Amino acid sequence: MKTCPRCGLSGGSEMFYKDRGNVDTYCKQCRKNLAKEWRAKNPGRCRELRSAWREKNPGREAQGQRDRDRRDYWSDPDAYRKRASEYISSLTQEQRAKRNARRRAEYAQTPKVKARLSVLSAIRLGALVRPSQCSKCGGRGKRIEAHHEDYGKPLNVVWLCSVCHGETRRRPLPNIEVVL
Repeated sequence: MKTCPRCGLSGGSEMFYKDRGNVDTYCKQCRKNLAKEWRAKNPGRCRELRSAWREKNPGREAQGQRDRDRRDYWSDPDAYRKRASEYISSLTQEQRAKRNARRRAEYAQTPKVKARLSVLSAIRLGALVRPSQCSKCGGRGKRIEAHHEDYGKPLNVVWLCSVCHGETRRRPLPNIEVVL
């Protein structure tokens, strides 16, 4: 049982952050308040530390922002959409073009897109030939798609019709017993 010297709160170790293996002297809420006060008193030092962290951890801040956006969206989807719409409408044409180009470039670098482009290129060059029937159900006359088991091996594909391809991606529904 510990007692916080700042607020007098008593409790077990779950109410205190661990500090290098030892239990911290302040409770979690007081520790948060102390950090907030320090940031308010030392904005310059805070900026320096943040920029140093960004240099050591490239890309991590963007991931954190995506996580915060996702959390904001699910807490109130309508309010999030409204804020996003207002933000987009406030951008100039040039800013929108830059934003869209950056998003397209990021999307093009995903393993899934790279694998798709590799297959399309191989089909065009004749290295891969799209069959006329599904490998799973043998259906003909349907749209045949390339299914990747592993995006790291882009030309190793299974040719499936759109129905069978959809089934490989869907999660099975749980068995629910209905009692009337």
